[in-house]
Amino acid sequence: MDPDISVIVGEFLTSYTWQYERVSENLLVARFAVESSKAELSLLIGLDRNWIGLTVMPLIQAIPNRVDTLAKQIGRINYDLKWVRLAQTSTGDVVLCLDLPSKQLTAPAFHLALDVITYYAEKLHGDLSLLAGVTKGEQS
Repeated sequence: MDPDISVIVGEFLTSYTWQYERVSENLLVARFAVESSKAELSLLIGLDRNWIGLTVMPLIQAIPNRVDTLAKQIGRINYDLKWVRLAQTSTGDVVLCLDLPSKQLTAPAFHLALDVITYYAEKLHGDLSLLAGVTKGEQS
């Protein structure tokens, strides 16, 4: 991994007016609010030589008796998504992912990626919470 990519992405986050934590050389974490549900979500930013992976984790926490229902809906929803994809972790949590090539990354492209992932987090969080049986007080 280019050792400067974490510094560059950190600068991009700062210019987007987001605070972040550097967990390691190849992992940054930022938090953002979902206005419609008043939830605060974590955005994990994984960095390597070729890709930058943005992951809202979790978008929805697993409810044990709803994991299969969510899995079916994720497949249907992913068909209509652009740039992003939903996935389930091994524990059943729903995550929202977006990958960017790290070569020649610019601030406007990174900011657009943040706009896209936060747009979809806002759009999907409430509906998936209802489908998962999460009440407002239990949301992420």
